[in-house]
Amino acid sequence: MGGTLELNAGTKRVELTEYLEILRDPSGKLSIDDVRIRGEFSPLNASTLNLGITTDACWVRSQIRNNSDDEDWVLEVAYPPLDFIDLYVESEEGKLIHASSGDRLPFAQRYVSFRNANFELTLPPNQTLTLWLRVQTSSALQVPLELFREVEFAERISTESFGFGLYYGLLFMVLAFNVVLALMTRDTIYVGYIGYLVSYLIFQLSLNGYLFEFILNNEPAIANGLLLFSFFLAVVGALTFTRLFLELNKNFPSADLVLKGASYFCLLGAAAAVFLDYSMLIAVAAPIGVVFPVLTLSAGIHVWRQGHDYARLFVVAWSCFLLGCIIFGLRSLGILPANAFTLYAIQGGSTLEVLLLTVAVGERITRLRAERDVANDALSDSYALLDEEVLKRNQLRDEVIALRQEIAQTSDQLVSADRLATLGMVLAGIAHDIANPSSLIFTRSLQLRDLANDTEEFLDTLIGDASDPESQEVKAEFKQLFERMKSLSKEVELAALRINGINSAIRNQAREDDWSANVELEEVIDECLVILAVALNDIEVIRRKGGLTSLTCSRSKIGQVVMNLVKNAADSINSRGPGGTIIIATERRGNDLLLHIEDSGIGIDSEVLKKVFDVFYTTKQVGQGTGLGLAIVSRIVEEHDGYIEAGGGTELGGATFSVHLPVERNATRKGAK
Repeated sequence: MGGTLELNAGTKRVELTEYLEILRDPSGKLSIDDVRIRGEFSPLNASTLNLGITTDACWVRSQIRNNSDDEDWVLEVAYPPLDFIDLYVESEEGKLIHASSGDRLPFAQRYVSFRNANFELTLPPNQTLTLWLRVQTSSALQVPLELFREVEFAERISTESFGFGLYYGLLFMVLAFNVVLALMTRDTIYVGYIGYLVSYLIFQLSLNGYLFEFILNNEPAIANGLLLFSFFLAVVGALTFTRLFLELNKNFPSADLVLKGASYFCLLGAAAAVFLDYSMLIAVAAPIGVVFPVLTLSAGIHVWRQGHDYARLFVVAWSCFLLGCIIFGLRSLGILPANAFTLYAIQGGSTLEVLLLTVAVGERITRLRAERDVANDALSDSYALLDEEVLKRNQLRDEVIALRQEIAQTSDQLVSADRLATLGMVLAGIAHDIANPSSLIFTRSLQLRDLANDTEEFLDTLIGDASDPESQEVKAEFKQLFERMKSLSKEVELAALRINGINSAIRNQAREDDWSANVELEEVIDECLVILAVALNDIEVIRRKGGLTSLTCSRSKIGQVVMNLVKNAADSINSRGPGGTIIIATERRGNDLLLHIEDSGIGIDSEVLKKVFDVFYTTKQVGQGTGLGLAIVSRIVEEHDGYIEAGGGTELGGATFSVHLPVERNATRKGAK
């Protein structure tokens, strides 16, 4: 035999491994009488009793002598997923006491309500008892036996429950955290990750016996079947999460197909776990527990090597879990011994894994948020240029009808700011082309007037005697015709000058300019008023100039500020009916230049005033405003190290906007070369 275990007064707990002898029963039909009489036991000669996945029954024999005064002891079989465990205690007189346990029997049969099978042992002092233990299971057959005093066993339960409480509490917190993130972001990646966490949590609760202890204590068959069912679903969730997180469909298509095929195979395994016996599937599940982390880890390493840094934490997390799974799988196959390290390796690895994956998901959210911010900035820039083009279109509607359609399409597709800048350059080119014919019209009008004068003088010489009444009559008629020609020529000249003025203003505001010194704000205002002449047709514009108004700025962007504010003022006035007044005042205050625009429109409500500079906020009807004008104005002013204020009008009763701009800037403008 393996020797007799001596229990002394100081003994509190002891492992029985070195005191065990074993007998394998391939038929599973040997009874206690058979093994007592004819059983050929052999020493264990191993640090643990682990026979791997087998359907053989295993008999274990040990002798215990109690040299202490404590009779109350507890025998624990510290591996929950064992189907049938029968304990026979033989006294010195040959009397047998029998007790049964296992996860195929009702939980209430256990001596202490605990996840591991345990038995009450009454060991009379100074007597030697023989223990006969029969174990048969469809999972890995490993029998870690330990003997406790009852007080020590209670402390062992308390300590282990605290540790597992921390472990499961962490899993539940990670699950809740990711559920909240899934509801907030509605990202499909959480479908796989949450499914993995839920299934893996159920798998761990089943594997460690807590599901059987607290929920399914009267349903051992269901509790036993859930172990493999939840395992296969956990693998499906992990593979799905891997495919989505690493974006394998574009980063590693071949691996995406492999993992997708493996997911379908595991779904079949989950379905089979409902109908087939545990023993038929455990031999498939154990290798999968080793293989699937290798697949996910390999995919993560490949994506990381492609330069995708977000795969870094993923690889580290699955490396931890892979190590735990390999140890767990090798222990289940009987290659590694069953001890505390191998027993809880998967818990330790999974703890590190979920923590690191949570951090990885957080990094992914940060990365997506940064990408979204970049997209929002691009969108704001696009709408800023779009707003400029809309203002120009109001003045040149017939000429830029095609451009209007292109701008609308550009808005729908959120094209980049570079393309809109190109459209601005095209419009500047159109304005340049208009300059040539308008200059020709102006020149020809002057030539036409000179020709009329020369022709009139020439006719005077042809008419003859100025005293002749008929000659005087003819001369008077021709004089009226020539005066009419001169008048028409003057009107053509004024029209050409008007076209040149509008064209010059459009070209100045359309071009993409660098920052320039000594830009005259009054000239920028003049150009904007020329462009907005149609919108200001029935509105009186009062100018109050405050002396020196030159500053260092981007001329076109300051023009955009003026046009947005003046156009908004005109829209506010027109919403009340035709006619109204706008005051545009400039003032030099020390090193700052103040632009003050006030209108007689409907004014700004106090609630609206809080949101007037927010992106996409507008009080105009649908289709009449983008909600970007004032937001863009505010940003341009900030780029110039200035600030803008909005409030109620003090003179005209409408709205007031005051723009404060520094005349000179101390810092170099961001992005300037």
